[in-house]
Amino acid sequence: MVEPHEPFLEAVSQRLQQQITEFDPGIEAYAEYALTGQGKQLRPLLVALSARATGKCHDQHVTVAVIIETVHLATFWCTTT
Repeated sequence: MVEPHEPFLEAVSQRLQQQITEFDPGIEAYAEYALTGQGKQLRPLLVALSARATGKCHDQHVTVAVIIETVHLATFWCTTT
């Protein structure tokens, strides 16, 4: 189920990494810990599945997935510090 969406998920991961590094390189290790691991791409996968259900995935969908993951990261960061 995930395999056809790998390019989308990779694009989301790359953009997230770029955003985190540009925002604050000091939190990069914490962000990577919070965003990696099994099941951590569920939210971006849901964006991809929703996009494909209504048409095709576009760059705007990658942006939406990055925003959702960034909000998740912020709430994770706030609850652990």
